[in-house]
Amino acid sequence: TLTVLSPNNTNATVVFDGSLSSDVENDPLQYSWIESISGPFAAGVLATNVFNVGQHTVHLVVSDGMAASTNNITFEIITPGQAVANLVSLVDDAEIERKNKHPILASLHAAVASFDRGNFQSGANQLGAFQNKVLAQVSPSDPAIADAFIRAAQAIIDSLSGSEAGPSASRTVNV
Repeated sequence: TLTVLSPNNTNATVVFDGSLSSDVENDPLQYSWIESISGPFAAGVLATNVFNVGQHTVHLVVSDGMAASTNNITFEIITPGQAVANLVSLVDDAEIERKNKHPILASLHAAVASFDRGNFQSGANQLGAFQNKVLAQVSPSDPAIADAFIRAAQAIIDSLSGSEAGPSASRTVNV
């Protein structure tokens, strides 16, 4: 399932792109975007919609006036706290020395608490501290797992800080 991070703990904007659809006779195409719960929300090759936190399925119906085809995508909007909780699970399951695991988990738990309170800057700072601890304590013995942890934390930071697309970021999904 595709995961989209909510920049505000409530919802996220998702942009859908149906431009890969084609017709063998090159007839003009009509596009309808339908969300399973709320119904139709857009028409056209590109569609934008705001979705609340939770799982969603969107159907793209493409028609040339004679025949129609449908493609579906399921995705989940999660909060930054949920994203960090997923990272906590990865760290918990990793074979890291206990003396190293505890301090890096403490940074992640602090980040979850900050994000859940809506304090995104503090949460991002805690993720930065996590990255530094991983670099110092995990990287010397297991550089591959350290790199994976650092990248996962950075993806969360980027989605909130504007280095990827900004706090009001949208995610484009090709359907």
